[in-house]
Order: sequence, then structure tokens, then C-alpha cells
Amino acid sequence: MGDKGNALYQLVTQIAGELKQTRQELSNQIGGVRQELNDQISSFRQELRTEISSTRQELTERLDRVEKRLNATFEQVGMLTEFRI
Repeated sequence: MGDKGNALYQLVTQIAGELKQTRQELSNQIGGVRQELNDQISSFRQELRTEISSTRQELTERLDRVEKRLNATFEQVGMLTEFRI
């Protein structure tokens, strides 16, 4: 029984060592995946900020053009009103 107990102890010790190694490998992989996800999220955020900024600039330019056209229309209507009077 001593030999079987000793063999069983060695087997359990071996399994425990392998589990510890596997846990460390998984921890390293999880850390790598976490870093990769953080990098991708940061990249996505930067792209989104750039796109929002570009869209904001385009909308501002369009609004400026609309305002200029509206002001020109008001001026023309004003001149027509003065002409009629």
C-alpha cells in the first residue's frame, strides 16, 4: 500500500504542478487578449472621434452656406419691399 500511496501522491503532485502551469499560461493569454482589446477599443475611439469631428465640420460648413443663402434671400425680399413702396 505504501508504493501505491507514494505513486498516488506523485501523480497528484504532478497534476497540481500541471494545473499551476496551465493557470499561469491562461493568465498570460488573458492578459494578452485584454491588452489587445484595449488597443482595439482605443483605436476605435480615435477613429470615432475623427469621424465625429469631420462630420461636425461638414455640418458647420453646410449651415454657414444655408445662412448665407437665407441672408441673401432676406436682403432681396427687403429690396423688393422697398421698391414696391
